[in-house]
Amino acid sequence: MCQCARPSCKSVVAGGWFCRRVRGVIFWLAVLAAIALADALWRHRAEARRRVVGALLVAALVVAALTAPGGPVLAKCVGRLAMPLGLLWLAMLVALPLVLARRPRLGGALAAIFLFYTAATSEPLAGWLLTYLEAPVADRDPFGEAPFDAVFVMGGGVQDGPTGPSLGPSGGRAVLAARLYHRGIARRLVASGSDVPGMERSGDGVALTETLWRELGVPADAIDRVGPAYNSRQEIELYAAYQRDHDLARVGLVSSAWHLRRALRLAARQDFDPVPLPADFRGDDDWFGAYSLIASSSGAHGVGQACWELLGAATGR
Repeated sequence: MCQCARPSCKSVVAGGWFCRRVRGVIFWLAVLAAIALADALWRHRAEARRRVVGALLVAALVVAALTAPGGPVLAKCVGRLAMPLGLLWLAMLVALPLVLARRPRLGGALAAIFLFYTAATSEPLAGWLLTYLEAPVADRDPFGEAPFDAVFVMGGGVQDGPTGPSLGPSGGRAVLAARLYHRGIARRLVASGSDVPGMERSGDGVALTETLWRELGVPADAIDRVGPAYNSRQEIELYAAYQRDHDLARVGLVSSAWHLRRALRLAARQDFDPVPLPADFRGDDDWFGAYSLIASSSGAHGVGQACWELLGAATGR
């Protein structure tokens, strides 16, 4: 039986010997083997060799059929393979055994490129990296905290839309702050963040955040703003100064869970010790076998996001 601890990792093969993620890996390895063996069968002319290769090809196809995803998941696999990143991934997957058989050095280079591309667009790797970044705050419940004199909110969560303020990819930050106010946990909300010169968008992000909060029922006299700040380090410096200037005893810091590890390191350099209040969790150590191994924009976004955080931590920004 499958020994995975997570309830979502279910036994999927007769006898339940391994879980769906192992099944997904075996499926794609079987596909690779089938492509290589079909190519070898076409190239070889010796009858004895062809019989052996043919038998191996049948075995690879049987393994692929036994480990292939079910109907609905298979349809999603086809859809993902039809996307630009998926098409490129599939092209390299098919080309890899063909090139290796004819030009081993070039095939080795292609294998390295394929592995790098797979990692850079991998949903499982993205989930693991983001889970690692979120680990320090994974068990923290913002709604279980005692009241704060002020809650600082890292910028980047609200953008301008056709109907006014719109939640961006990190919009959970602004929403969590408003919920904390209405629960009586945050007495005051403080926003920051500015468009980087040369990368301006329509609308002032801080003003849009303030407008959104007011539309969500937070009164104007419970909202403050600081700035300009073009990166996380500058935001933390402004928040640390705000706490000192207003002599605030207890403050919280809202940001995306995957960003808080870096934000707290920056805060420590300023002798600034806010309580972390995580929003927007994205880490996930579960994945869906063959489907999740296909290159995807969601995987590329998650890996890029995690690498950006790690780069920011390494450079102190």
